[in-house]
Parts: sequence; structure tokens; C-alpha cells
Amino acid sequence: MSESDWVKELWSLGNIITGFSVVQSLGFAVALGKDLAELQTQTKPFKTVLAIIALSFGALYSYGVYRCFFLALGIDGSLGDMRKEVMHGQMACIWLFTLIAIFGLFAPDIFKKHVPKTRR
Repeated sequence: MSESDWVKELWSLGNIITGFSVVQSLGFAVALGKDLAELQTQTKPFKTVLAIIALSFGALYSYGVYRCFFLALGIDGSLGDMRKEVMHGQMACIWLFTLIAIFGLFAPDIFKKHVPKTRR
């Protein structure tokens, strides 16, 4: 396998990791859609554990994309700036969809209306 083939494979692997992360986050959000109202009423520690799990997967996927970028850069340094921009875009997609799923868990807490207590 030539060097350019390795670079193409690493490029494709970075795209696959990003795509899988987005699909998994959307799948998580859709799966929660049915039980989201119930999960939103759970205790904050329970929701925090779910959020930490989602963040861990986001970090793992980001690291995978990061490694693919630097392995490809080590093989062929040309177009490094363009590849770096693409890597940042891939990471932005991973974190955007990860945070959307987390936002769904905490939305009621975020938008809860504070009703002041009236004195009688």
C-alpha cells in the first residue's frame, strides 16, 4: 500500500468516526425521545452520570479523529492546513451532537421558571 493510500484510508477513517459519532448521538436522542420525559425528571446525579458517559464518548471520538489527522500528517505533510481545518470541523460536529443529547436531558432544569414565593 502506498503512502497516499494510507493517507486516504486515515482520511476516510476520520470521516467514519465523525459520522458514527453523529449517528450515535442522534440515536441516543431519538431513543431518549420515548423516555425523555421520564429521564428529565430523574435526579441530577443520575442525569450527570449520563452526561459524563456521553462526554466520555465525545472525547474518545475526538481523540480518534485527532490521531487520524496526525498519523496522516506524519505520512504526508502536504495540505496540512486544510486537513487541520477539516479535523476541527469534524470535532465540532462530534461535540455539537454530543451536547445536543446532553441538553435534552437538562432542558427542563435550564428552562425552569422561577416562581417567587409570595408572602401572606
